[in-house]
Parts: sequence; structure tokens; C-alpha cells
Amino acid sequence: MGSINTSLLQRPRYLKTHDYHCLLQHILPVAIIGLATEEVQDVVWSLGTLLRWVCSKEIHVEEIPRMKVLAAEVVCKLEKAFPPSFFDCQVHLLVHLVDEVAIAGPVHCRWMYWLERYMAVLKGYIRNRARVEGSMATGYLAEESMFFCSNILATIDSACPQVWMEERDEEEDRLTGATKTRMLSSMEFSQLTTFMLNNNIVMEEWRIFYENAKSMSGRSRIFPKFHTYMKEKLVEMDDLLAQGKTISHFPEVTDDVRTIVHGPLRVVTTRSAIWTQGRHFRYRKFLFFVWHINSSLYSKHFL
Repeated sequence: MGSINTSLLQRPRYLKTHDYHCLLQHILPVAIIGLATEEVQDVVWSLGTLLRWVCSKEIHVEEIPRMKVLAAEVVCKLEKAFPPSFFDCQVHLLVHLVDEVAIAGPVHCRWMYWLERYMAVLKGYIRNRARVEGSMATGYLAEESMFFCSNILATIDSACPQVWMEERDEEEDRLTGATKTRMLSSMEFSQLTTFMLNNNIVMEEWRIFYENAKSMSGRSRIFPKFHTYMKEKLVEMDDLLAQGKTISHFPEVTDDVRTIVHGPLRVVTTRSAIWTQGRHFRYRKFLFFVWHINSSLYSKHFL
């Protein structure tokens, strides 16, 4: 007996009521073939047939009388095949299952398996065993609230202004946030100047004049950049004017053109955020610290 694996003789674990129901209806009648007497096989098969009919989704009225007889026969066969200690009120209720189907309809519309499963979910909400019902109610309310909030937040663009924010005109561009004064670097100055030269409508005639001069020179690769070219032309035009010569072959030079060519001020005032087209953009300066083995410190700024 010591060589027998007793784990195979133990009761199945982690099964729910519906799992036992499925075992009795479909698996057990086939599993006991050749393992039990013909009398036990017959009663288990008849019991499985009765329960499959009771749990079916379609019930034919003409079959109800026949199933009443089968239910009584199943109880009688159980009394013959099993000892009296096997019987209790639950076994006797088999006789009344068919009557309940005739009165209330298919059983799958009335059974409580899903409620039993949901009770396991409610038990997981318990944090205070002295107040079980209160813990369940609080946990259920918290889960429902988080579910609805997550559905609402999933449809909201976080960059757009919300009803709880200050109302602003969507067409208005406005700088906000902390104010800071600093010097522009050489790269920033060059980038800002190039951007104004290439995108300002005031420079449209000069951009066309520059492209024509570049294409006629035949040396586009070594032709000066637009910013350098404009500075040279302004100096040339000032010299011509000083000599009393005409400059009609050049596009018009206004004060705006001279201001753009000279570039922005070196000292600028910066802000940390901007409202534009109904969206709020913020400048965030992240400082990441990476510790190396030799205890040196490396930092890098990201926009």
C-alpha cells in the first residue's frame, strides 16, 4: 500500500459548484464505464440524462411527463444502488426539478452560479472583518468610480484646456509661466534669424531675388547663405546711396527688412509655457543624474 500514489485518491480541489454539475452531466457517466457495476453505471447515466435535460436551453412541453417518470425512476435506482446514509433532502429534490421547469421555464435563466462567482469578487474587497458589508460596499464603489473615471479620461486630450481651467480664447497666443532673462547663444541667434528670413512675408521679394541670383551665378554650392547675402547687399546699397547712385534694380528695403536682417536682440525674456490654438505647452527642463562606478556625476538637459 505504501507504493500507491494517494494524491490520485484525494477529492478534486479548486472546483466550483458548476464544475461539479458539468462533471455529473457529461464526464462521470463516461468515466465510470468499466470501473463500477452495471447497476451503478445505469443510475449515473440516467441521472446525467435527467440533469442535461433540466439544464438545456430549449424545453419541449411534450417531454415533461416523460421526464417526471424518469426523475422518479432515478431516485428509486439511487435507493437500490447506494446505502441509506447517502440520501438527504438534496437527493429527494430531484423529484421536484421537472415540476420547477414546467412552472418557471428553463433553469439557466434562474440559476445562481454567476452570483456565487461574484461573491468571490466581493470577498476580495474585505479589509475590515469587523465590518464586512461596509468593506464590500466601499470596495465596490471605489472600483465602479475608477472604471467610469478611466473611461472618461480616455476620451480627453490632456493638452486641451478643461472646464476647470481658466477660460481662454482659442485663437489667442499667450506666453505664461515664470519669467527669466538670459543671453542668446550663437546657435540660437543664428536659428532665430534664419527662421525670420525664411518665413516672414516682408522678405518674400528678397527671397525671390536671392534665388534668382543664386541660380544665375552658376555656383550654388559655394553661394553665400541668405543671411550673409542680405548683410552684404545692405552694405552695398548703403555705399551706393552714399555715392548718390540709384538702387532701383534692388527690391525695396524697408525698416522691417533691416530689422529682420540684423536679427533679434541678444538679451531675451523667456517664459515657461505658452497657450496656442487652444493647447497649453510647457517647457520642462529635466536633469538626469547618472552615477558611474568612479563616483563621477553626469548630467544632461532635455526639452
